[in-house]
Amino acid sequence: MMKKRIFSIAIMVALVFLSGITTTNKYKISALNEKEEKLSTPAVENKLYTPTVKNMLANATLPIGKAVYVYGGAWNEEDTAAGIEAMSYGISPQWEKFYNSQSASYDYNTTRYQIHNGLDCTGYVGWTMYQLFGNTYSDTGYVYASKKMAATYAGLFGGTYTDKSNVTKRQCGDIISSNGHAYMVVGQCKDGSVVFLHASPPAVSLCGTYTPGGNKNSEAVKLATHYMKTYFPSHYKKYPSVSRNQKYLTDYNRMQWSEEVLPDPDGYRDMWADEILKDLFEEVKIYSSGKRVLSDAAPYIEDGTTYVPLRAVSESFGADVLWDEKTKTATVKSDYHTLKINLEQNNIIFDDTYDARTFQIENDRITVPIRMVAQLCELSVKWEGVSKSVYLENIKR
Repeated sequence: MMKKRIFSIAIMVALVFLSGITTTNKYKISALNEKEEKLSTPAVENKLYTPTVKNMLANATLPIGKAVYVYGGAWNEEDTAAGIEAMSYGISPQWEKFYNSQSASYDYNTTRYQIHNGLDCTGYVGWTMYQLFGNTYSDTGYVYASKKMAATYAGLFGGTYTDKSNVTKRQCGDIISSNGHAYMVVGQCKDGSVVFLHASPPAVSLCGTYTPGGNKNSEAVKLATHYMKTYFPSHYKKYPSVSRNQKYLTDYNRMQWSEEVLPDPDGYRDMWADEILKDLFEEVKIYSSGKRVLSDAAPYIEDGTTYVPLRAVSESFGADVLWDEKTKTATVKSDYHTLKINLEQNNIIFDDTYDARTFQIENDRITVPIRMVAQLCELSVKWEGVSKSVYLENIKR
């Protein structure tokens, strides 16, 4: 917005774990009846999220359904830079309170410069950046006039600036700005339309553009409609408009991030919008020393416990995994411990001691609680709920 001032676990490693298992339905096998350790809350409270493209998007979705558009929102009283909300972690309680007090007929013209009650476009982008970077790159926040935002960010973060006359495509994480508005790109669709996140009347939202030729029934509009209806149903019922015209594709400058400042371990920059949204909203993700772990058996959360493919995660940290077809036993040896799981006897032995935790079979793969692998390989565990991500690091390296 432009004031006068010119606004996986995910681990997933394609490794086939147990060729001798024929079960296709997931079921729980309990070794003992004791309560298993769960990863239902963050292992480490950390308000400054790991700077990645995925985490930028995940944080940017948090104000949806909690913040309306307010002209001047999140700027300071002097209207010169970021206000207190744009330099704070998390959602402002006042945003949510004000959002809940408004009806479907909310008119932003009546709330101009009520800076604590919501977000304008650049206040929203600046707030998102603060969740990732804190004061690392600026002591005065990241809110700038939209006309100069892409260029300013390129200089501040060491990104690449492209004038609107030369913009031919948009990638996930791009900061897009013009003389009057700014938004963050989620992803481009095959028909040329773009899914994006922005603060625009009446509220913060996930939206989609028309196609470059003006087709209103674009892939991006369909995707935005689906994800808003599915994940933010109350907001969508209240403010259902999620489409924007093709000027969002032609009248805006572009800033691309450098991999050094905003890494992309998930490969979002090379994905189409539908792939990005599916991964962002639907998948649990795991990272081994900053790199995403992939497997044909995806991580998942059940009853508050995060389960991960045993082979994929263990091998990503150098453990040896062996399968004994005769005894139906999986043995995993790390530099520190040994784990044995016997499918016929339905038990777990950790360093020669029976273990009370549980394992499951998912897509013919053994999955175990993430804490079990962490203990086996001596790993630290950090859970970032906003993006459903688990970060594992070797603590004895």
